[in-house]
Amino acid sequence: MLRRYAPAIALVLMGCARDCPPPAPLAGSATAVAAVAPPPDTPHVIPSEGKNPMVFGIDLVVMALIGPPGCPVEPLIEQAAKGEMTPVVIDLALYAAMSSVQPSDHVDHARFARLLRYAEIQRSIDRDTNAFSPPTPDEIAHWRAVALGKQ
Repeated sequence: MLRRYAPAIALVLMGCARDCPPPAPLAGSATAVAAVAPPPDTPHVIPSEGKNPMVFGIDLVVMALIGPPGCPVEPLIEQAAKGEMTPVVIDLALYAAMSSVQPSDHVDHARFARLLRYAEIQRSIDRDTNAFSPPTPDEIAHWRAVALGKQ
């Protein structure tokens, strides 16, 4: 599943996605929610100049990806769009969120892209060390329960 999203994440990390329209829903096993471009008057906040950094936990990143419409992460993304705060997303949270997606999930690409548009992505480990360990099934179950409003 991570391989499917790697090109989009790479574009965001390189800064190319800031001025690009959201991607079309991906074909495949995950059911995509239609991607909708943000309103034209939405300001683009450059993360390094953003205000009030707020570290997003793995559950919030998973929620942005697969949470139901109106979930608690949406107001936070709106605050980021207005420049009121800057979401800080740790690379491990991106990895864990992608690892948590299941084929039956409704992936909200537009909401996830908006989060990444305003987020500051930070490293969690030194790049000279080994790659991340895959999350355990219990961790994934917990993050999914929080993201889907079951916990």
